[in-house]
Amino acid sequence: MSTKLDILYSRNLHQLAIQFAEKANLPSPHLNDIIQKYGDYLFSRGEYDSALDQYIRAISTINPSEIIRKFLDVQRISNLVSILEELHSKHLANSDHTTLLLNCYARLKNVEMLERFIKGGAGGKDVEFDVDTAIMVCRQGRYYEQAGYLAEKYREHDTFISILVENLKQYSRALKYMKQLPPAEVSQHMKTLIVGWNELACVRKNVSSRVA
Repeated sequence: MSTKLDILYSRNLHQLAIQFAEKANLPSPHLNDIIQKYGDYLFSRGEYDSALDQYIRAISTINPSEIIRKFLDVQRISNLVSILEELHSKHLANSDHTTLLLNCYARLKNVEMLERFIKGGAGGKDVEFDVDTAIMVCRQGRYYEQAGYLAEKYREHDTFISILVENLKQYSRALKYMKQLPPAEVSQHMKTLIVGWNELACVRKNVSSRVA
């Protein structure tokens, strides 16, 4: 088996190798290894989209870091997004993958894809991701509404109020949200709101003095 596969590899007959392995009922990890080799061959020829298709076929057993590095090296951001979305949809992603995917969306300046991911999942599928990481990356990228959406959805009260006050400057909305919380929690959140109001007052005072 190994010898026959090596002969097919040497002749770049990867598709025949995959068919041969399928007919021989090789275990999934072994079959995926052959599929990944085909992906590597296509990648070496600059056929990045076709290579991506093979990597996705073998996604359950490939080394994600190796594939991600390949697409990063050639700056194929759209292909990188596809592999990262697939990792999330298969529940194979970690917080680093989430950070990289959200940064890719930001680099592409594609708010629609960003919102689709955090609200509906990658490719329209439900996905699992590190919520705190997603909120942090969204705030760093100035996607405050999206960060606020996540914080409110996952009931991270401190973070949501902080976003409303510090980033969005929506003090009335923050106050309205605080009224829904248990009385014991309101006092600690009032400090954030008061600090925000004071900062706003200082800014307005400085602007008024400059105008005068």
